[in-house]
Amino acid sequence: MTAPELFDLNDDDGHATAVVGTVSTELEAEARTAEAGCPERAAIITAAGSDSS
Repeated sequence: MTAPELFDLNDDDGHATAVVGTVSTELEAEARTAEAGCPERAAIITAAGSDSS
């Protein structure tokens, strides 16, 4: 799994859950890789202070 520092993987169903709300600058590249590789397209990264709706 990409970015295990940012996501917990559920062994039962294989779905990941974010474990942090704000991604540090150091982990931003990993977060973007995880977003791009999410098969469900459920990982969405927005800029701080932006409206995601």
